[in-house]
Amino acid sequence: RKGYWAHFIPFSVYTVYLIPIFLQDGSAKIELVETILRGDLPFDLWLFGQLKIVHGIVYVVLTFRLIRSHGIRIKDHYSDIQKINLLWLRNLMTGIAVIWVLATLETVLGWIGERLPVMDHLVPLATSVFVYTIGYLGLRRPEVFGGIDAGRLDYASVDSPSGIGLRDEAVTNTAHQAKGDRESIRYERSGLSEEKAEAFLKALEDVMEVDRLFLNSNLTLQDICERLGISAHNLSEVINTRLGKNFYDFTNGYRVEDVQEKLKDPKYDNLTILALAMDAGFNSKSAFNTFFKKMTGETPSGYRKRVRSEA
Repeated sequence: RKGYWAHFIPFSVYTVYLIPIFLQDGSAKIELVETILRGDLPFDLWLFGQLKIVHGIVYVVLTFRLIRSHGIRIKDHYSDIQKINLLWLRNLMTGIAVIWVLATLETVLGWIGERLPVMDHLVPLATSVFVYTIGYLGLRRPEVFGGIDAGRLDYASVDSPSGIGLRDEAVTNTAHQAKGDRESIRYERSGLSEEKAEAFLKALEDVMEVDRLFLNSNLTLQDICERLGISAHNLSEVINTRLGKNFYDFTNGYRVEDVQEKLKDPKYDNLTILALAMDAGFNSKSAFNTFFKKMTGETPSGYRKRVRSEA
């Protein structure tokens, strides 16, 4: 976007300000460096140094907020998020955050007159490790750095003639605001009446329980929207406000219940728990174990052992 060019403004201003230093002859530059090494840093360069620390920390915080917002939004649209949860990016940002924390610590120690020689090496060392880590990840996970589109969130309303005819009117001037927990999402001026919300919820539960759409491991909110002829915004609103869940939890809840029923039935003993999870729509063992424990408070094997002993 054109607006992204604004991010280069601080760098541009700083570079233009330093042009007079760049144009100095060699002896003047050497004298400046010696002055700095003696601890007599010119005020303007000292000020820019502090601003760089603030600038870096602000960007780290805003980036983590953006990643968190992404994690919230994809759970409203996808039933499997492992390939699009940007966990690798969060880990890289953690590395960047560590570097900025070290730089900040070094600056604060300078303010109070405490100078630790080891601090002169920590930031360059951490930066070097970080750069080599990116190179390692680039070799191990080329799909991360190869420009592959991990999935585009489609928030467009669907007006399909297919499905059961539960088509809602176009909604304008809506606001979908995430404030931390999913319970804080508010839908302002959605125009969704109580009657329509109940009808949409009944239709949604029917396609999940009767048609068992949750068995599709790649099921998305948009798939159901096209099936029912309901806009993504209204269907998401129904799930969030009527059930107090996001689409990810809603769908995987059905999957866990499906596995629970089969774990109670001895006729499925010839199948591993992982096989049951995959049949129910999960794409990985880790995602299944995590969500099963979150929903039941037990591990899958512990659950099967308990229900069998109670039978």
